[in-house]
Parts: sequence; C-alpha cells; structure tokens
Amino acid sequence: MAPFFANRSCDPFLPKAYQCVIGTYVQYAVNVSSAEDVAAGIKFATKRNIRLVIRNTGHDYNGKSTGSGALGIYTGSAIKLGAGVMASKHGLAADQVLEWEVVTGTGEYLVANHETNSDLYWALSGGGGGTYGVTLSMTSKAHPDTPTSAMNLTFLSTNTTQDKYYEAISTFHASLPAMVDAGAMSVWYFTNVSFAISPITGPNVTEAQLRKFLQPLTSKLNELDIAYTSYYGQFSGYLEEYNAMQGPIDVGIAQYGGRLIPRDLVENNNTALTEAYRFINNQGAQFIGVGVNVSFAVAGNVSNAVNPGWRTALIDTVITTPWNFTAPLSDMVANQDLMTDVLIPKLAALTPN
Repeated sequence: MAPFFANRSCDPFLPKAYQCVIGTYVQYAVNVSSAEDVAAGIKFATKRNIRLVIRNTGHDYNGKSTGSGALGIYTGSAIKLGAGVMASKHGLAADQVLEWEVVTGTGEYLVANHETNSDLYWALSGGGGGTYGVTLSMTSKAHPDTPTSAMNLTFLSTNTTQDKYYEAISTFHASLPAMVDAGAMSVWYFTNVSFAISPITGPNVTEAQLRKFLQPLTSKLNELDIAYTSYYGQFSGYLEEYNAMQGPIDVGIAQYGGRLIPRDLVENNNTALTEAYRFINNQGAQFIGVGVNVSFAVAGNVSNAVNPGWRTALIDTVITTPWNFTAPLSDMVANQDLMTDVLIPKLAALTPN
C-alpha cells in the first residue's frame, strides 16, 4: 500500500534514472525518546500549523504514516505481540488493553484506563491509530501459550471447471462457523486460478478436531474430483506452529480494499457471496480471508471503540490488486479506482449495514 501514497517520490525499486525527491514523504521527523519529545513535536506543529504524521512500526491502509510537507513523530520499534491467531479464543487486540500512556493533541501526557480518563481509554481501544494522540505504552492482558494444531491446504482450478472450483470454495466458507466457534482462526487466499489455506490455527484444538472441521471441504474436493495437497500438524505452542507452517513471510506490495462479512450472510446467502467473490476475482483481484469469532461471547463484556461490525463478523475480507513498480502510475490509479468504484461496492451491496 505504501507506494501509492508515496507517489513514486523516491522509489528504491526503480532505476537510478528515476526521480528521488522528498515529495510526499515527511520533511523532518522527531526521534522520540520521551513523552516530552512527543509533546514538543505536537506543540511545534500546532503553533506553526504544520501537518503532523505519527510514524510507528505498523502500516496504515489510508496512508496516514506519510504526508507531504509534514513533521513526523517517529515512536520507534515496539515489542511484537501475537496478532489475530488467538482472536477466536480471546477477542481482538483492542479487547486486551488495560491501560494506555498517551500524549494528546494538546501536548498533555495522560494515563487512560477504566477508572482514569475512561473516555480516552474507550476511544483509544479500537478507535483508530493517530486519531486521539500519540501512545507511548500499552498495558495488555497476557494469555498462556497452549498446544496448537494447524493445517495448510491448496488446490487449483486448472484441472476442473470454474463452477466446480467455486463450489469447493463455497463449501469451505460454509464450514467456517463451526471452526471459529471452537477457537480456531483461518487465513486463506484465492484467485480464479488457485486457492490456499495458509494456515488454519487451532489453539487447544486437536489435529483430529481440525480434520473434522475440514471434512466438508475435503469430501467436496473428492466428490468434484479436484486434486489437493494438505498438511496437518500438532505443536506445543504457537511459535513452533508458525515456524513449521509459515516461516518467514515475503513482503508484498499491493493496493487494498476490505469489508467485514457477517456470519448470517455466510449462513443464509452463501451462494450470493461466492458469486461476488467470483466476480471480484475475474477483475484480476486476489481475495484474502481471515475467519474469526470476536463476538462479545468470546471477548467478554468489553466496552471500547471497536467497530460493532466485528462482533457479528465471520470473515474479514481483504481484496488486493497487484502493484507494478514499472507500469505507468496511471495504471495503478486505475486499479485504485477499480477497487473503490467496482470491487468493494460489490460486497457492500451484500452487507448494507
């Protein structure tokens, strides 16, 4: 997503003959080592009416981590925490936060928790990065590691018809509710050529249980005579599973759009959903799915600013179109327009609320 917002100002993937200018990158940055540094940067930008960008170790789908003519506040590296794979067991990361240290937009240092500055605590817990202030630290719940099972599976459309291929994908989507209700979480990808689960992670779920959850899909693949490869494993904890099932992940560049898909759509109108995904694939886009259950029954009776759509969602849908570093920028802008004007509206029509 970064190249689009960087506007090819200084692209390290292009030949040296191309331009290398500041462009849409921040002009200067505050290298933060204390709350006072953050406050000074905010007050400086406010006094001089300078655009302010918060630059942390994450990425931003809306390009807020860079900006033309801006002063950046660089907060440095952060400790890595498990993200997503335990969501169906414990809820979202925002549901785990107990306390924040933050410098507000007025340059004031505050501690926010359930008892103190509770409105700010509520807003920071799911309300969007860079919206309410610069967070200095987060105190979070910690959960014990558990034995974990996992599974990868792939199949292609090249040895079958498109109708049968998408029938198999639809069967997989129909199996998701039982899977996530047991505490598992799944990531999968597909185009109109290939489908890959990579992986399903099941904390405190046995390999036998995982095989049972996938039985509808494997039975359907056998029925449709679609060849597939799969690998199951049982592990002592998540790190062992990650190293075995994924290992280092290649960095990719794409343009993104997304939509939360509610459980009731999958359960009651899966055919229409599959048709929408098929349409999107046929426009040259890739689908990335994350299957979770982060309902209040899982997360607990939390009160925070998380989008309520997460509580009834079954699939976090991410749609991508590839970024081509050497193609005309107008082609990439056209892909962005395709995402905004055609692909996402196709899903929005099925999920109006």
